Amino acid sequence: MKKLLILKNNEWYITRIVFLIAGGMIIASLVLAFKFDIRFLFMTGFIGLMQVIFALTGFCPMVILLDYFNVKCICKKS
Repeated sequence: MKKLLILKNNEWYITRIVFLIAGGMIIASLVLAFKFDIRFLFMTGFIGLMQVIFALTGFCPMVILLDYFNVKCICKKS
């Protein structure tokens, strides 16, 4: 049986930060869609589309935005 790959959880790589932000935005859009208006699901679709574009091309606007705010590639927890 294969072992599972588990990353260290004392380091926050940029991809973990991007997944955290994307997951939070997807949950928020789902809550908004159920609570207010179904059109908030377009936000969920857009986030999914951007994840596919990142997987195929490596282009990620969130990484550009995080770089603009000087988020380093590895942030160690204290």
